[in-house]
Amino acid sequence: MQASSVRKRMADRCARVVLCLVLTVLFCLATRSPADAQALLRIDRENTAIRGWQIGLSERFGGCVATTRYTDQTTVWLGFTGENSTAFLAFTNPNWASIEKNREYTLTFRAATGRNWDGRFAGFEQTADEKGLVAFGLRREFILDLARSAGIQVIFERRSIARLSLNGSLGAIEGVLLCHRQFAFNPKQGENRQTRVPPAGDRPREGGSRPRGMSTGTGFFVSQSGHVLTNHHVVEDCTDMSVTRLGAPPVPATLVGRDPVNDLALLTTGITPARVPAFSPRVRVGESVYIYGFPLAGLLATAGNFTIGNVSALAGLRDDTRMLQHSAPTQPGNSGGALVDERGNVVGVIVSKLNVLALAQRNQDIAQNVNFAIRSGVATNFLEVNGVTNAGRASEQKLDPATLADQSRDFTVQVICNR
Repeated sequence: MQASSVRKRMADRCARVVLCLVLTVLFCLATRSPADAQALLRIDRENTAIRGWQIGLSERFGGCVATTRYTDQTTVWLGFTGENSTAFLAFTNPNWASIEKNREYTLTFRAATGRNWDGRFAGFEQTADEKGLVAFGLRREFILDLARSAGIQVIFERRSIARLSLNGSLGAIEGVLLCHRQFAFNPKQGENRQTRVPPAGDRPREGGSRPRGMSTGTGFFVSQSGHVLTNHHVVEDCTDMSVTRLGAPPVPATLVGRDPVNDLALLTTGITPARVPAFSPRVRVGESVYIYGFPLAGLLATAGNFTIGNVSALAGLRDDTRMLQHSAPTQPGNSGGALVDERGNVVGVIVSKLNVLALAQRNQDIAQNVNFAIRSGVATNFLEVNGVTNAGRASEQKLDPATLADQSRDFTVQVICNR
Protein backbone atom coordinates (compact mmCIF):
# COMPACT_ATOMS: atom_id res chain seq x y z
CA MET A 1 0.00 0.00 0.00
CA GLN A 2 2.88 2.41 0.86
CA ALA A 3 4.71 1.64 -2.40
CA SER A 4 1.48 2.17 -4.31
CA SER A 5 0.92 5.50 -2.58
CA VAL A 6 4.48 6.62 -3.37
CA ARG A 7 4.05 5.67 -7.02
CA LYS A 8 0.77 7.59 -7.18
CA ARG A 9 2.35 10.69 -5.66
CA MET A 10 5.28 10.47 -8.08
CA ALA A 11 2.89 10.05 -11.03
CA ASP A 12 0.85 13.06 -9.88
CA ARG A 13 4.03 15.11 -9.50
CA CYS A 14 5.22 14.15 -13.01
CA ALA A 15 1.81 14.95 -14.47
CA ARG A 16 1.88 18.39 -12.86
CA VAL A 17 5.41 19.05 -14.19
CA VAL A 18 4.27 18.13 -17.70
CA LEU A 19 1.18 20.30 -17.33
CA CYS A 20 3.31 23.24 -16.18
CA LEU A 21 5.42 22.86 -19.30
CA VAL A 22 2.25 22.74 -21.40
CA LEU A 23 0.92 25.89 -19.76
CA THR A 24 4.25 27.62 -20.38
CA VAL A 25 4.14 26.68 -24.06
CA LEU A 26 0.53 27.83 -24.34
CA PHE A 27 1.33 31.10 -22.57
CA CYS A 28 4.20 31.82 -24.96
CA LEU A 29 1.96 31.08 -27.93
CA ALA A 30 -0.84 33.19 -26.51
CA THR A 31 1.40 36.24 -26.02
CA ARG A 32 2.50 36.45 -29.65
CA SER A 33 1.43 39.47 -31.63
CA PRO A 34 -1.76 39.11 -33.69
CA ALA A 35 0.29 39.17 -36.88
CA ASP A 36 2.18 36.07 -35.68
CA ALA A 37 -0.85 34.28 -34.25
CA GLN A 38 -1.52 30.85 -35.71
CA ALA A 39 -3.67 27.90 -34.72
CA LEU A 40 -1.89 25.79 -32.11
CA LEU A 41 -2.98 22.56 -33.82
CA ARG A 42 -2.74 22.32 -37.56
CA ILE A 43 -1.39 20.17 -40.38
CA ASP A 44 1.29 21.96 -42.37
CA ARG A 45 1.89 19.14 -44.83
CA GLU A 46 -0.86 16.61 -45.45
CA ASN A 47 0.31 13.04 -45.89
CA THR A 48 -2.72 10.78 -46.26
CA ALA A 49 -6.29 10.09 -45.12
CA ILE A 50 -7.45 6.99 -43.25
CA ARG A 51 -11.12 6.35 -42.49
CA GLY A 52 -12.02 10.00 -42.13
CA TRP A 53 -8.83 11.00 -40.31
CA GLN A 54 -6.47 13.49 -41.95
CA ILE A 55 -2.82 12.77 -41.22
CA GLY A 56 0.18 15.01 -41.79
CA LEU A 57 3.21 16.84 -40.47
CA SER A 58 2.99 19.58 -37.84
CA GLU A 59 6.06 21.80 -38.12
CA ARG A 60 5.33 23.37 -34.72
CA PHE A 61 5.62 20.06 -32.88
CA GLY A 62 8.22 18.44 -35.11
CA GLY A 63 6.02 15.37 -35.57
CA CYS A 64 2.88 14.07 -37.19
CA VAL A 65 -0.76 14.47 -36.17
CA ALA A 66 -4.13 12.97 -37.05
CA THR A 67 -7.38 14.89 -36.85
CA THR A 68 -11.07 14.27 -37.47
CA ARG A 69 -14.20 16.36 -36.91
CA TYR A 70 -17.53 15.06 -35.61
CA THR A 71 -21.06 16.23 -36.34
CA ASP A 72 -21.28 18.05 -32.98
CA GLN A 73 -18.28 20.14 -34.19
CA THR A 74 -15.84 18.47 -31.79
CA THR A 75 -12.45 18.03 -33.44
CA VAL A 76 -10.05 15.41 -32.09
CA TRP A 77 -6.29 15.80 -32.52
CA LEU A 78 -3.73 13.17 -31.62
CA GLY A 79 -0.08 12.89 -32.48
CA PHE A 80 3.54 12.67 -31.43
CA THR A 81 6.09 15.38 -30.83
CA GLY A 82 9.83 15.50 -31.47
CA GLU A 83 12.34 12.67 -31.42
CA ASN A 84 11.11 11.19 -28.12
CA SER A 85 7.71 10.56 -29.72
CA THR A 86 5.67 11.48 -26.65
CA ALA A 87 1.97 11.63 -27.43
CA PHE A 88 -0.51 14.47 -27.17
CA LEU A 89 -4.30 14.52 -27.30
CA ALA A 90 -6.56 17.52 -27.82
CA PHE A 91 -10.23 18.36 -28.32
CA THR A 92 -11.59 21.60 -29.78
CA ASN A 93 -15.11 22.86 -30.30
CA PRO A 94 -16.44 26.34 -31.23
CA ASN A 95 -19.21 25.89 -28.63
CA TRP A 96 -16.85 25.61 -25.64
CA ALA A 97 -16.85 29.32 -24.82
CA SER A 98 -16.41 28.81 -21.06
CA ILE A 99 -12.92 27.29 -21.34
CA GLU A 100 -10.19 29.61 -20.05
CA LYS A 101 -6.76 29.75 -21.63
CA ASN A 102 -3.96 28.14 -19.59
CA ARG A 103 -6.32 26.88 -16.89
CA GLU A 104 -5.98 23.25 -15.75
CA TYR A 105 -8.97 20.96 -16.25
CA THR A 106 -9.65 17.30 -15.50
CA LEU A 107 -11.36 15.20 -18.15
CA THR A 108 -12.79 11.73 -17.69
CA PHE A 109 -13.02 9.36 -20.62
CA ARG A 110 -15.73 6.72 -20.28
CA ALA A 111 -15.68 3.78 -22.67
CA ALA A 112 -18.73 1.76 -23.68
CA THR A 113 -17.14 -1.16 -21.80
CA GLY A 114 -17.43 0.83 -18.56
CA ARG A 115 -13.72 1.55 -18.25
CA ASN A 116 -12.75 5.10 -17.22
CA TRP A 117 -9.59 7.16 -17.66
CA ASP A 118 -8.82 10.51 -16.03
CA GLY A 119 -6.43 13.11 -17.43
CA ARG A 120 -5.29 16.67 -16.77
CA PHE A 121 -5.71 19.05 -19.71
CA ALA A 122 -4.90 22.71 -20.32
CA GLY A 123 -7.32 25.18 -21.87
CA PHE A 124 -6.23 26.99 -25.03
CA GLU A 125 -7.55 28.98 -27.95
CA GLN A 126 -7.31 27.13 -31.25
CA THR A 127 -8.65 30.15 -33.14
CA ALA A 128 -10.48 33.32 -32.15
CA ASP A 129 -13.75 31.38 -32.42
CA GLU A 130 -12.71 27.96 -31.14
CA LYS A 131 -11.35 26.81 -27.80
CA GLY A 132 -10.02 23.48 -26.71
CA LEU A 133 -8.32 21.25 -24.17
CA VAL A 134 -4.90 19.67 -24.71
CA ALA A 135 -2.55 17.33 -22.84
CA PHE A 136 1.06 16.59 -23.78
CA GLY A 137 3.52 13.97 -22.54
CA LEU A 138 0.98 11.15 -22.69
CA ARG A 139 1.99 7.51 -22.88
CA ARG A 140 1.44 5.89 -26.26
CA GLU A 141 -0.33 3.02 -24.48
CA PHE A 142 -3.00 5.43 -23.19
CA ILE A 143 -3.75 6.63 -26.74
CA LEU A 144 -3.94 3.05 -27.96
CA ASP A 145 -6.28 2.12 -25.09
CA LEU A 146 -8.64 4.92 -26.08
CA ALA A 147 -8.55 3.87 -29.72
CA ARG A 148 -9.32 0.25 -28.88
CA SER A 149 -12.39 1.31 -26.93
CA ALA A 150 -14.15 2.12 -30.26
CA GLY A 151 -16.33 4.81 -28.63
CA ILE A 152 -16.02 7.15 -25.62
CA GLN A 153 -17.82 9.83 -23.69
CA VAL A 154 -15.76 12.87 -22.68
CA ILE A 155 -16.83 14.02 -19.21
CA PHE A 156 -15.98 17.57 -18.17
CA GLU A 157 -17.09 19.01 -14.82
CA ARG A 158 -19.46 16.05 -14.32
CA ARG A 159 -21.26 16.44 -17.62
CA SER A 160 -20.79 14.80 -20.99
CA ILE A 161 -19.39 17.28 -23.51
CA ALA A 162 -18.82 14.83 -26.37
CA ARG A 163 -19.71 11.30 -27.47
CA LEU A 164 -17.16 10.14 -29.98
CA SER A 165 -16.98 7.07 -32.17
CA LEU A 166 -13.33 6.15 -32.53
CA ASN A 167 -13.80 3.69 -35.38
CA GLY A 168 -10.74 3.84 -37.60
CA SER A 169 -8.61 5.53 -34.94
CA LEU A 170 -6.24 2.57 -34.64
CA GLY A 171 -5.53 2.90 -38.34
CA ALA A 172 -5.07 6.63 -37.84
CA ILE A 173 -2.56 6.06 -35.04
CA GLU A 174 -0.66 3.64 -37.25
CA GLY A 175 -0.68 6.27 -39.98
CA VAL A 176 0.63 8.91 -37.57
CA LEU A 177 3.47 6.65 -36.43
CA LEU A 178 4.45 5.90 -40.02
CA CYS A 179 4.23 9.58 -40.95
CA HIS A 180 6.30 10.49 -37.88
CA ARG A 181 8.93 7.95 -38.84
CA GLN A 182 8.97 9.24 -42.42
CA PHE A 183 9.28 12.96 -41.63
CA ALA A 184 10.83 13.21 -38.19
CA PHE A 185 13.35 10.35 -38.15
CA ASN A 186 16.46 10.46 -40.32
CA PRO A 187 18.72 7.39 -40.24
CA LYS A 188 22.41 7.96 -39.77
CA GLN A 189 24.46 8.11 -42.93
CA GLY A 190 25.34 4.61 -44.10
CA GLU A 191 22.79 2.89 -41.86
CA ASN A 192 20.87 -0.07 -43.31
CA ARG A 193 18.10 1.32 -45.49
CA GLN A 194 15.06 -0.02 -47.23
CA THR A 195 14.56 1.09 -50.82
CA ARG A 196 11.44 0.81 -52.90
CA VAL A 197 11.66 -1.44 -55.92
CA PRO A 198 11.35 1.17 -58.68
CA PRO A 199 9.23 0.62 -61.78
CA ALA A 200 11.29 -0.72 -64.66
CA GLY A 201 12.92 2.09 -66.63
CA ASP A 202 12.46 4.53 -63.72
CA ARG A 203 15.99 5.76 -63.13
CA PRO A 204 16.71 9.01 -61.26
CA ARG A 205 18.38 11.76 -63.21
CA GLU A 206 21.32 13.61 -61.78
CA GLY A 207 20.01 15.64 -58.87
CA GLY A 208 17.41 13.03 -57.94
CA SER A 209 14.51 14.15 -60.15
CA ARG A 210 12.18 11.54 -61.68
CA PRO A 211 12.77 11.03 -65.42
CA ARG A 212 10.04 11.71 -67.93
CA GLY A 213 8.84 8.97 -70.27
CA MET A 214 7.38 5.53 -69.70
CA SER A 215 7.91 3.18 -66.75
CA THR A 216 6.27 -0.09 -65.79
CA GLY A 217 5.38 -2.01 -62.66
CA THR A 218 3.09 -4.84 -61.64
CA GLY A 219 -0.45 -5.01 -60.26
CA PHE A 220 -3.15 -7.57 -59.66
CA PHE A 221 -6.95 -7.76 -59.76
CA VAL A 222 -8.80 -7.39 -56.47
CA SER A 223 -12.42 -7.27 -57.67
CA GLN A 224 -14.64 -8.69 -60.40
CA SER A 225 -15.21 -5.08 -61.51
CA GLY A 226 -11.61 -4.85 -62.66
CA HIS A 227 -10.01 -2.95 -59.77
CA VAL A 228 -6.23 -3.36 -59.75
CA LEU A 229 -4.01 -2.96 -56.68
CA THR A 230 -0.42 -1.76 -57.10
CA ASN A 231 2.16 0.47 -55.37
CA HIS A 232 1.73 4.21 -55.11
CA HIS A 233 5.26 4.79 -56.37
CA VAL A 234 4.44 2.83 -59.55
CA VAL A 235 1.76 5.36 -60.60
CA GLU A 236 3.03 8.52 -58.89
CA ASP A 237 3.09 11.54 -61.20
CA CYS A 238 1.65 9.60 -64.17
CA THR A 239 -0.07 11.71 -66.83
CA ASP A 240 -1.91 8.59 -67.98
CA MET A 241 -1.88 4.89 -67.12
CA SER A 242 -2.79 1.56 -68.68
CA VAL A 243 -2.60 -2.10 -67.78
CA THR A 244 -1.89 -5.04 -70.02
CA ARG A 245 -2.35 -8.79 -69.70
CA LEU A 246 -0.51 -11.56 -71.49
CA GLY A 247 -1.49 -11.53 -75.16
CA ALA A 248 -3.84 -8.54 -74.82
CA PRO A 249 -3.42 -4.88 -75.79
CA PRO A 250 -3.10 -2.19 -73.11
CA VAL A 251 -6.34 -0.97 -71.48
CA PRO A 252 -6.62 2.55 -69.98
CA ALA A 253 -6.61 2.70 -66.18
CA THR A 254 -7.75 5.41 -63.77
CA LEU A 255 -6.33 6.13 -60.31
CA VAL A 256 -9.19 6.04 -57.77
CA GLY A 257 -7.40 5.55 -54.46
CA ARG A 258 -3.96 6.20 -53.06
CA ASP A 259 -2.06 5.83 -49.80
CA PRO A 260 1.47 7.27 -50.05
CA VAL A 261 2.31 6.28 -46.46
CA ASN A 262 1.70 2.57 -47.08
CA ASP A 263 2.71 2.86 -50.75
CA LEU A 264 -0.57 1.53 -52.17
CA ALA A 265 -2.69 2.66 -55.11
CA LEU A 266 -6.02 1.47 -56.54
CA LEU A 267 -6.87 1.59 -60.25
CA THR A 268 -10.05 0.95 -62.21
CA THR A 269 -9.80 -0.72 -65.61
CA GLY A 270 -13.25 -1.97 -66.63
CA ILE A 271 -11.75 -5.41 -67.28
CA THR A 272 -13.61 -8.51 -66.12
CA PRO A 273 -10.76 -10.66 -64.78
CA ALA A 274 -10.51 -14.40 -65.30
CA ARG A 275 -9.52 -14.82 -61.65
CA VAL A 276 -9.46 -12.72 -58.47
CA PRO A 277 -7.21 -13.98 -55.66
CA ALA A 278 -8.22 -14.01 -52.01
CA PHE A 279 -6.26 -12.27 -49.27
CA SER A 280 -5.07 -14.24 -46.26
CA PRO A 281 -3.69 -12.77 -43.03
CA ARG A 282 -2.31 -16.16 -42.05
CA VAL A 283 1.40 -16.41 -42.71
CA ARG A 284 4.26 -18.14 -40.92
CA VAL A 285 8.01 -17.74 -40.90
CA GLY A 286 9.59 -20.33 -43.16
CA GLU A 287 6.62 -21.04 -45.41
CA SER A 288 7.05 -20.87 -49.16
CA VAL A 289 5.90 -17.77 -51.04
CA TYR A 290 5.74 -16.93 -54.74
CA ILE A 291 5.82 -13.87 -56.99
CA TYR A 292 4.55 -13.44 -60.53
CA GLY A 293 5.41 -10.12 -62.12
CA PHE A 294 7.09 -8.13 -64.85
CA PRO A 295 10.61 -7.27 -63.68
CA LEU A 296 13.22 -5.50 -65.81
CA ALA A 297 10.88 -4.81 -68.72
CA GLY A 298 12.69 -4.81 -72.06
CA LEU A 299 15.35 -7.17 -70.72
CA LEU A 300 13.56 -10.22 -69.30
CA ALA A 301 10.67 -12.23 -70.79
CA THR A 302 7.64 -10.10 -71.71
CA ALA A 303 5.35 -12.95 -70.61
CA GLY A 304 6.33 -12.35 -66.99
CA ASN A 305 8.53 -14.06 -64.42
CA PHE A 306 7.71 -16.41 -61.56
CA THR A 307 10.03 -16.63 -58.53
CA ILE A 308 10.02 -18.67 -55.34
CA GLY A 309 11.25 -17.95 -51.81
CA ASN A 310 10.34 -18.15 -48.13
CA VAL A 311 8.97 -15.84 -45.47
CA SER A 312 12.06 -14.71 -43.56
CA ALA A 313 10.43 -12.53 -40.88
CA LEU A 314 7.00 -11.22 -39.92
CA ALA A 315 8.21 -7.60 -39.83
CA GLY A 316 10.31 -5.26 -41.93
CA LEU A 317 13.21 -2.98 -41.06
CA ARG A 318 13.21 -1.78 -37.45
CA ASP A 319 10.33 -4.17 -36.70
CA ASP A 320 7.95 -2.41 -39.09
CA THR A 321 4.84 -4.56 -38.56
CA ARG A 322 3.25 -3.39 -41.81
CA MET A 323 5.77 -5.52 -43.67
CA LEU A 324 6.86 -9.09 -44.28
CA GLN A 325 10.43 -9.96 -45.14
CA HIS A 326 10.85 -12.66 -47.80
CA SER A 327 13.55 -14.19 -49.98
CA ALA A 328 11.71 -14.52 -53.32
CA PRO A 329 13.93 -12.76 -55.91
CA THR A 330 12.62 -9.24 -56.53
CA GLN A 331 13.72 -6.78 -59.23
CA PRO A 332 12.68 -3.36 -60.56
CA GLY A 333 9.29 -3.82 -62.20
CA ASN A 334 8.02 -6.30 -59.56
CA SER A 335 6.61 -3.40 -57.52
CA GLY A 336 2.90 -3.82 -56.80
CA GLY A 337 2.72 -7.54 -57.54
CA ALA A 338 1.13 -10.12 -55.28
CA LEU A 339 3.09 -12.27 -52.84
CA VAL A 340 1.12 -15.53 -52.64
CA ASP A 341 1.33 -18.57 -50.38
CA GLU A 342 1.21 -22.26 -51.25
CA ARG A 343 -2.59 -22.09 -51.54
CA GLY A 344 -2.60 -19.18 -53.99
CA ASN A 345 -3.81 -16.67 -51.39
CA VAL A 346 -2.28 -13.18 -51.31
CA VAL A 347 -0.26 -12.60 -48.13
CA GLY A 348 1.48 -9.40 -49.23
CA VAL A 349 2.10 -6.76 -51.90
CA ILE A 350 5.66 -6.48 -53.23
CA VAL A 351 7.10 -3.09 -52.34
CA SER A 352 10.83 -2.89 -51.59
CA LYS A 353 14.20 -4.50 -51.10
CA LEU A 354 17.22 -3.77 -48.94
CA ASN A 355 19.61 -1.20 -50.38
CA VAL A 356 22.52 -3.63 -50.71
CA LEU A 357 24.91 -1.00 -52.10
CA ALA A 358 24.47 1.28 -49.09
CA LEU A 359 24.88 -1.71 -46.78
CA ALA A 360 28.00 -2.91 -48.59
CA GLN A 361 29.62 0.51 -48.23
CA ARG A 362 29.17 0.31 -44.48
CA ASN A 363 29.61 -3.39 -43.68
CA GLN A 364 31.70 -4.59 -46.64
CA ASP A 365 29.17 -7.35 -47.24
CA ILE A 366 26.45 -8.00 -49.81
CA ALA A 367 23.02 -8.82 -48.33
CA GLN A 368 21.21 -11.57 -50.21
CA ASN A 369 17.49 -11.88 -50.91
CA VAL A 370 16.32 -9.34 -48.33
CA ASN A 371 13.01 -8.19 -49.79
CA PHE A 372 9.81 -6.78 -48.36
CA ALA A 373 6.07 -6.92 -48.96
CA ILE A 374 3.20 -4.94 -47.46
CA ARG A 375 1.13 -7.29 -45.30
CA SER A 376 -2.27 -8.35 -46.58
CA GLY A 377 -4.08 -6.76 -43.63
CA VAL A 378 -2.78 -3.31 -44.59
CA ALA A 379 -3.88 -3.92 -48.18
CA THR A 380 -7.39 -5.10 -47.28
CA ASN A 381 -7.87 -2.10 -44.98
CA PHE A 382 -6.90 0.18 -47.87
CA LEU A 383 -9.41 -1.57 -50.15
CA GLU A 384 -12.15 -1.28 -47.51
CA VAL A 385 -11.51 2.45 -47.10
CA ASN A 386 -11.91 2.81 -50.87
CA GLY A 387 -15.14 0.82 -50.99
CA VAL A 388 -13.75 -2.32 -52.63
CA THR A 389 -14.69 -5.73 -51.27
CA ASN A 390 -12.31 -8.46 -52.32
CA ALA A 391 -14.30 -11.13 -54.17
CA GLY A 392 -11.72 -13.92 -53.88
CA ARG A 393 -12.40 -17.01 -51.80
CA ALA A 394 -9.54 -18.19 -49.60
CA SER A 395 -8.23 -21.64 -50.50
CA GLU A 396 -7.03 -24.32 -48.09
CA GLN A 397 -5.64 -26.62 -50.78
CA LYS A 398 -1.89 -26.61 -51.33
CA LEU A 399 -0.87 -26.29 -54.96
CA ASP A 400 2.29 -27.15 -56.86
CA PRO A 401 4.41 -24.24 -58.10
CA ALA A 402 3.45 -24.72 -61.77
CA THR A 403 -0.25 -24.43 -60.91
CA LEU A 404 0.43 -21.38 -58.75
CA ALA A 405 2.26 -19.78 -61.68
CA ASP A 406 -0.71 -20.40 -63.99
CA GLN A 407 -3.19 -18.97 -61.48
CA SER A 408 -1.00 -15.94 -60.73
CA ARG A 409 -0.70 -15.19 -64.45
CA ASP A 410 -4.51 -15.02 -64.67
CA PHE A 411 -4.83 -12.21 -62.10
CA THR A 412 -1.57 -10.29 -62.66
CA VAL A 413 -1.18 -7.29 -64.96
CA GLN A 414 1.66 -5.07 -66.06
CA VAL A 415 1.06 -1.42 -65.13
CA ILE A 416 2.29 1.12 -67.68
CA CYS A 417 2.86 4.72 -66.58
CA ASN A 418 3.45 7.63 -68.95
CA ARG A 419 4.97 10.79 -67.50
